[in-house]
Formats: sequence, structure tokens, C-alpha cells
Amino acid sequence: ARIMALIVETGALVAGAESYASVAYANSLHILLGNESWSDLDTSVKEQALRKATQYMQSKYFSMWQGRKRDDDQSLDWPREGVVIFGTNSLVANSIIPNEIKNACCLLALRASTSTLVSDKERAVKREKVDVLEVEYSEYDTSEKVYSEIDYMLGRYFNNASASGGGGLSVVRV
Repeated sequence: ARIMALIVETGALVAGAESYASVAYANSLHILLGNESWSDLDTSVKEQALRKATQYMQSKYFSMWQGRKRDDDQSLDWPREGVVIFGTNSLVANSIIPNEIKNACCLLALRASTSTLVSDKERAVKREKVDVLEVEYSEYDTSEKVYSEIDYMLGRYFNNASASGGGGLSVVRV
């Protein structure tokens, strides 16, 4: 069965959109960044990776974005209304997908082409005694993957609580 061609959101509220970036955009970015392993992939694998990257972004960042979707029925979280680029007074046009969103999608797609973006959690072993077999699990698990490069890249579009690291308001004592 032939997989349908990738449907890319351009900012024009494309029906059924499944990716923030096209294969052509991803190809150009990965060439510029010297990510040669991307060029070895065939187009259908690239499309699958871009879909997975976009799904990850939808799941991970949906509650962090500033503003609101331009249309309640649109497929993806972008384009958005009322997003001010952090540190500026500039409003992001509600008819575009900002480059950082597309770039993050491409970088996550590269990772998605070789591994899963989200791994199921397993508890880390804290102590293991072999003779009479005893295993103690850590309550802190470290299996959640963190993509700091992506988080930093997208931070300018997060609402302030998210941009400052997820806590509520900062308190200043005088």
C-alpha cells in the first residue's frame, strides 16, 4: 500500500496537516547543518520521521505555546494568534509557521529516523544484590528523553511559566 504524501502545514490552515516541515525544507536544513545521515534516507522514511516529530511536538508542547490556535478545528497547534516573540514586542504573523518550529521538527525527525522520541518509562535500578537476588528500584527514573536543543530553540514561543522552566511566578524579596 502506497503511503499518502506528507501533508505540510504552511500557515494557511492546510486540511489534514501532519508536519510542520516539508521534506525539501528538511533536506536543505540538514545539508546546511552537515547532518549527512539524513540524505541517506529515502523519501518515505523522511516523511514518516517528520510525521513522528510533529506528533511529538503536538504532545510535548501543546500546553506551553503562547496564544491560541488560529482556528479551533485546525490539525496542528500552529499557526497561532497572539504569540509575541520572547524579548521583543513582535507578534508572530498568524499565517506562518516560524522557522524555529520547522527547524525543531526537522531536528526531531532526524532523531526519529534512528530511535523513538519517547521511550516507555522503566525504573532505574538503585541497588542490586546478586547472591540472594534482591533488586531495589530508584523512585527517580531517568528514561524520559530530554531534547534541550529543541526546548531552547522553541522557548521564545512558550508562555512565560514554561520559558522560565515550568514554575509559576518568580518571587522577588525586597
